[in-house]
Amino acid sequence: MKIELLTSYTCPHCPQAAETIRRYCRQNAIEFVEINSSSKKGKRWSRKFNAMGTPSFVVFGSVRPVFKTGAPSFKTLDEIVAIANGEKEMPAPWWKSLAEKLGL
Repeated sequence: MKIELLTSYTCPHCPQAAETIRRYCRQNAIEFVEINSSSKKGKRWSRKFNAMGTPSFVVFGSVRPVFKTGAPSFKTLDEIVAIANGEKEMPAPWWKSLAEKLGL
């Protein structure tokens, strides 16, 4: 399992996201990779995952990779890791939920 985090030097939320994910990975024996958005690797990563901002991260689990933006909490990371490992279902997109609520 691995978590890759895309950061930027100018992003005010990136240091917090990096610290939170780094601590989470250390506590859960997960590989952590931080990638700068202005590097060649960061630009390729941004295109590959269609990342429009930082911080953005991908959790590579045993079943699927899960992409997310923003500075996560430990609770959010637990949920995303469970989805990436197939232990929890991916939540329905907001438009599907709205359509179901409207009876469409």
